[in-house]
Amino acid sequence: MSTALLRKRMIRTVAAISAAAVLTACGSSTRITTAEPTTVGTAPSGLLAFTSPIVGGGQIDAASFIGKPVAFWFWAPG
Repeated sequence: MSTALLRKRMIRTVAAISAAAVLTACGSSTRITTAEPTTVGTAPSGLLAFTSPIVGGGQIDAASFIGKPVAFWFWAPG
């Protein structure tokens, strides 16, 4: 087969797979719902008893966030 014919076949295959993926994703009947908010409770004893270094220097004490909404992002560079 010629290179041009192989290229046309490859483009058609990629286009067909892309169209199938788009149509499958658009046909979903799943509804997205949000969870009910929870109330702030008391952390179990010792759960937040840790410190961690901060990227810019210094330490963070997790216990200082008790009763506050917090999202921790633990990052380990490879």
